[in-house]
Amino acid sequence: MAAAICALSIGSAAATTNQQIAVTGNVVADCTTVPSTGTLALGSYNPFSPADLAPSTPFQFSINCTRGDTTFTVAVDGGANCGSASPSGNRAMKDGSGSFLTYQLYADSAHTTVWPFSTGSGQGTPVSLTAGGISAANTISLYGVVPHGQSAGTDAGTYNDTVHVTVNY
Repeated sequence: MAAAICALSIGSAAATTNQQIAVTGNVVADCTTVPSTGTLALGSYNPFSPADLAPSTPFQFSINCTRGDTTFTVAVDGGANCGSASPSGNRAMKDGSGSFLTYQLYADSAHTTVWPFSTGSGQGTPVSLTAGGISAANTISLYGVVPHGQSAGTDAGTYNDTVHVTVNY
């Protein structure tokens, strides 16, 4: 009889309850660029050379975006001296004495696709690209070319310019 009472009390003590808890989260629409700064070294320009100075190594950076971001734009401005480029529509580097050396930036190694900008304002023109997602980075290249035949007003020395790349997503 004691065993029956013990079994009875165990059976009545065991009870369960279920509860549901909602779990939510949010993935932020974001893109990152690596590296965020750098240098495109064009090399040494010889004004007497019959060929353009076109190094084969571009400046490259990658853009990774969350999967929900399917498109983004990249704009490369005309640089600090684009108003002094000859011919207009190019970019220009400047030396310490105020001389300019014209160059151009291209998106491809064949130098057929210029990174566009407004010649009036120098502002970069956004180029639409499709994001590769978190696991597939998009590689963006800037190929620099210094056109041959720039001898008038070109002094020996170091020339510099700064361009800004803007990524909108």
